[in-house]
Amino acid sequence: MGFLSTADVGIHPLRKGPVNHEVALSTKFFEFMQARLPVVVSDVKAMSDEVTRVGNGEVFRSEDSKDLARALNLVLGDPERYAEPYERPGMLDEWSWEVQPQKYVALYEWLLSDLV
Repeated sequence: MGFLSTADVGIHPLRKGPVNHEVALSTKFFEFMQARLPVVVSDVKAMSDEVTRVGNGEVFRSEDSKDLARALNLVLGDPERYAEPYERPGMLDEWSWEVQPQKYVALYEWLLSDLV
């Protein structure tokens, strides 16, 4: 994480369309967040919704280089604005490995509850 956190911004340019692009939050996305990087993501549903909710970056239209440049200019022009959400108490806790196993256990217990 030390090396990644030396970057100015994390860019995740997934193409719109493939279902897994639209519904998933990728490992790279979480790595950017744990490194406390401002992010610029394409307008795939799950990632753009999360960035909009959290306020840690900007969204650009998939496969639109001019819109990517616009989003990058916004983030690079005011990096403190996009880093601020990481200062909120507990903001990264939801996505930490320490919290995730509890969610998996609860999910598996729920899925298996009809079988037991």
